[in-house]
Amino acid sequence: MNRVAISRSDDTRLGIGLIVGAVLLMTLADALVKLASANFSLWQLYVTRGLFALPILIGIMRWRGMALWPVAPG
Repeated sequence: MNRVAISRSDDTRLGIGLIVGAVLLMTLADALVKLASANFSLWQLYVTRGLFALPILIGIMRWRGMALWPVAPG
């Protein structure tokens, strides 16, 4: 098997950056839910979250070259 040599410092920096980014996004989402929950019901928060997340997920799928719909074999 061929293995690609990757610098350990690059992996560490990338990992730290991803963890910090994820924690920042979770903290921001939590604060926004607490702020909005006084004015919206639970289902409205779920629908709003989905409406924001869907375009982002579709953009990531297109960027990575993934199909939006399953392709039939053959």
